[in-house]
Amino acid sequence: MKISLPSKRTLLSCFQGAVVGSIALSLGFYIVMMHPIPKALRPLSTHFYRQYQESNLVRPELNLQSTPEEHLIYMKRMKDWIGLETNVLIAALAEEQIYWSLVSSLIACGLWFPTIWLERKFEFKT
Repeated sequence: MKISLPSKRTLLSCFQGAVVGSIALSLGFYIVMMHPIPKALRPLSTHFYRQYQESNLVRPELNLQSTPEEHLIYMKRMKDWIGLETNVLIAALAEEQIYWSLVSSLIACGLWFPTIWLERKFEFKT
């Protein structure tokens, strides 16, 4: 078996695979490092949190002398308050899931692409 230097085409394709992989890895780790997700990437939770703040709900206080009407008002306000709070929480969790899925796919692509690229370029035909 004769060993020779790789051709320019092979070296170029190796370089391309390494560049694409390193870009994907860099993006993935950059996103990981700025972990508190920037507000620009949190449109849903920001929207719901703004609604939550604008509603200006104050938790009412109940005591033993409260009337049934006050109890009903309390229940309605608590239902509204819990609904808005839940919207904020669910939106934040969904955005976290999307964020980490993007990060993991970028890192996986950065690791997978050069390997597959190099494997295709250096397949040995027997």
